Amino acid sequence: MQQLKDLNLLDNFLFQEIVCNEEYGEEFCRIVLGTILNREMRNLKVEVEKTYLGTEPEYHGIRMDALVTELSEDDSESPGRAIFDLEPNIYEMEYPERRGRYYHSLVAAKNFRRGEQYRDLADIYVIFILPYDPFGKGRMLYTMETCCREVPDLFCDDGMHTLFLYTKGKYPPSKELADMLYYMENSRDENVTNVTLERISQMVRRTKSDGKVGIRYMQLWEHDEIIKRQALEQGIRILMEVYQEEGHSREETFRKVQEKYQLTSQQTEEYMKRWWK
Repeated sequence: MQQLKDLNLLDNFLFQEIVCNEEYGEEFCRIVLGTILNREMRNLKVEVEKTYLGTEPEYHGIRMDALVTELSEDDSESPGRAIFDLEPNIYEMEYPERRGRYYHSLVAAKNFRRGEQYRDLADIYVIFILPYDPFGKGRMLYTMETCCREVPDLFCDDGMHTLFLYTKGKYPPSKELADMLYYMENSRDENVTNVTLERISQMVRRTKSDGKVGIRYMQLWEHDEIIKRQALEQGIRILMEVYQEEGHSREETFRKVQEKYQLTSQQTEEYMKRWWK
């Protein structure tokens, strides 16, 4: 696990710690969204790790890294608002377009109140920020919106916008966006190129130097280590049980466990004493 000082803004932990900061989390989202969409962002409501359950208990739910609602002029969540789901992700996603489609469906369903008209549905932007190219075309920005196959220039104003941002892509819509994406993947002071990034860099430095954030990061690391150890031990125990049921010798099982999990002889012997009957 990386040290806190080495994390980048694409790392889930650092991104969420900045977004949830009461002092500058909203400002951070305003800067990021404003740079991506090239427009001024107004009153925002920011929710971190927002969870939407499926429509029924057995259906799939989602947890969004940062759900940002742009409020109307009177600060109410009224018709005409827009909703943004910011999703930095360092891991490659399967079926990214379909993932985006499902995010849209749940966000829309959970934000459409009884008595509202369909014209009241908020515009929804699902924005993935990725260090890899999801479609292999080399572009920095892929904007997915609905159109008519028979009339390609007929834009369907259904309010769904899915954006895939590739940090190393070509054809940037603006230098500001290209610089911000590079900084998000390489969050170091030497990569600050403008006043806006300097402000984000200040947030990054303050977050990393916050003792409470450091404690939370250590607790996360300890939790992850416990989960990994439990998964390892469960795998070893199951393998031993299978080998024993199939009649393999203790020596053969010992060798197989040691090779498969790259353990020392002492570690393997300790596990054998626990689970070999």
